[in-house]
Amino acid sequence: MKNFKKIIATLACALLIWIAFFYFAHGYVILSFPTSYNTPEKVNLPQFQEVKVKTDDGLDLIAWYAPGKPGKPAVIFCHGNQANVSTYAFANKKYIDEGYPIYYVEYRGFGINPGKWSEKGFQKDVIAGWNFLKEKGHDKIILHGFSLGCAIAVDAATVLKPDALILEAPFLSMKHMFQIRPYVLLGSTLLKYPMRSDKKIDKVESPTLIIHGTDDMLIPFNNGEKLFGISSAKDKTFVPVDGAGHMLFNYNSIDIILKWVNDKYKKGEI
Repeated sequence: MKNFKKIIATLACALLIWIAFFYFAHGYVILSFPTSYNTPEKVNLPQFQEVKVKTDDGLDLIAWYAPGKPGKPAVIFCHGNQANVSTYAFANKKYIDEGYPIYYVEYRGFGINPGKWSEKGFQKDVIAGWNFLKEKGHDKIILHGFSLGCAIAVDAATVLKPDALILEAPFLSMKHMFQIRPYVLLGSTLLKYPMRSDKKIDKVESPTLIIHGTDDMLIPFNNGEKLFGISSAKDKTFVPVDGAGHMLFNYNSIDIILKWVNDKYKKGEI
């Protein structure tokens, strides 16, 4: 009996330690924070300028910006996890080739940027980029997110009201991502930052494009489908990419995106 009580006490202590650890450190469990950084010149993308922006909570963040052609809507790109701006810049170079100004958000705590991440912090980082573009005279702005960046873009869109919203491989919520991974004990109930795109996207009325690979093994295809169904945008498009995995840029997703954006631009809808 004593041994049984010891086992129960040990398990209870282990569970409490896990709960405390996960609640306070789950950001580091979920996200990878690359500390490496390359300049635009080092990755052979001289079209970009390295710029500094200040968030409203006082952080000085490095970001990338390409001016584009006057009159075209600017794009704010929110990248995914396990990366920084230089990792994804090549994937959307065609925006620049088509003359669209583009601003690459670099999040607090990523690359060489200061700060610690939070949902509210990510939103502030996007808002700082939005303000930068407005100061540069860009009237119309598109928010474009990939993977983790989709949750950040949706959250920002509820506040900023962009002229269009583009989501590549979005997830319903971080809570849902843990629910489909039951080996992370109590993960879905302990999240400090649940990133509930499923509870926010119905507040975004901007024209919306959602793209998802049918063979995405990281974020299941039905996440994109369900978000599309929840979206309250009157003008919305869902594009399944047959046979594509998570890294949609390897399947020329930018061509799908530019076709949609160019069509909207020509019609004067963005």
